[in-house]
Amino acid sequence: MTVAGFGTDVGRCLSGRLSQHRERKYLLIVAIEAAIDLCNHIVARRARRAPQDYADCFSILADLQAVDSDPVDRLKNMARFRNLIVHPYCHVDDRLLMPKHTIEPDAVLTMSGI
Repeated sequence: MTVAGFGTDVGRCLSGRLSQHRERKYLLIVAIEAAIDLCNHIVARRARRAPQDYADCFSILADLQAVDSDPVDRLKNMARFRNLIVHPYCHVDDRLLMPKHTIEPDAVLTMSGI
């Protein structure tokens, strides 16, 4: 089936978009989990308490002053977003979420001291 004026196969176009969404979701998960791993490593070495969850890990980083307090809320939201897309709590509509969520590379680099 083709779309008038576009001359393209709709099925191929849609499957390509689905593939791109899956790739973006995977890369987003990998990047968020890297930030979480880095956070857990720093907290394990410097804090005297274990985080309750991934979002709490970033709160502990702020308490330790290992990261500026400005990106902490975004990092905590990234951790919560990761839980939504990894665990089947509910259906997550890729069309609504993917354009709105971006990795905060400056926050991750600041946290790692790079």
